[in-house]
Amino acid sequence: MHSPRAEPHGSRKTLLIVDDHPILCLGLTTLIESEPDLAVEAAVGTRAAALEAMRNGRPDLVIIDLVLGDEDGLDLVKEIKARYPKIPTLVLSMRDEALYAERALSAGALGYVAKTELDTRVLGAIRRTLAGEAYMSEAVQRRLAARYLGGNTLQTASPVDALSDRELQVFWLIGQGRPTRQIAGSLSRSIKTVESHIEHIKNKLAIQSAAELARRATHWVETGRVPTQDSEMGFYPTGHIPPAPMTFRPPRRRARLAAPEEPRGLSQSCQDIGPQQRAPADGS
Repeated sequence: MHSPRAEPHGSRKTLLIVDDHPILCLGLTTLIESEPDLAVEAAVGTRAAALEAMRNGRPDLVIIDLVLGDEDGLDLVKEIKARYPKIPTLVLSMRDEALYAERALSAGALGYVAKTELDTRVLGAIRRTLAGEAYMSEAVQRRLAARYLGGNTLQTASPVDALSDRELQVFWLIGQGRPTRQIAGSLSRSIKTVESHIEHIKNKLAIQSAAELARRATHWVETGRVPTQDSEMGFYPTGHIPPAPMTFRPPRRRARLAAPEEPRGLSQSCQDIGPQQRAPADGS
């Protein structure tokens, strides 16, 4: 992607970008290079390339996307934290902040920025993490404060919060349509290990079958939400008739009754007519 700068950096802080999206990577590089105190040392798209770049030079900060093809950016955050504990990492991702920000911080990242905030907050986040300070959005700060100040009793925002990082990665790959053998190859794990992760996922999410697991994982990847039952996705058991959608029908207008026509030749009012009105007798 982006090759190291040829000119000397001087007092500029150097950054390593790890992101497998070329267009976004180029935009982020351009944004950083426009700052007089920042410089991009290199931009790579895989875990192996990132570790190789760090062996060749020590950046002041590593910016990592959580999705690196089939690789998980959280694993890279943990590895950098273990190998280079003094080099901070900043996670930049499109994934749900409510679910992944805390995981990134727990893995060792010093900050988390949503890619939707690329043009407004990323530079502030970079400078803050370079200064050794944690960076997170106000929403994440409120969430953490409510959780820990409230005795860690805050209810999880999503069922997948109960999954471990590895189980979450497996769940994501299932949602991408990957079979078990391919998932095992991507994670460099045995098929038996992946199957064990799948069983744990099913137990934690109360999923009964592999088909149901695939449907819910796919729904989560596409919408960011895990339904608690198939009916939320439009699936119903065989023989079950889904409820008919409610439709609004405006009330019918009542027809106005026409007043009865007055009989011809009748000049008396209703009050003038007795219950039994007799005809006059003859000769009277």
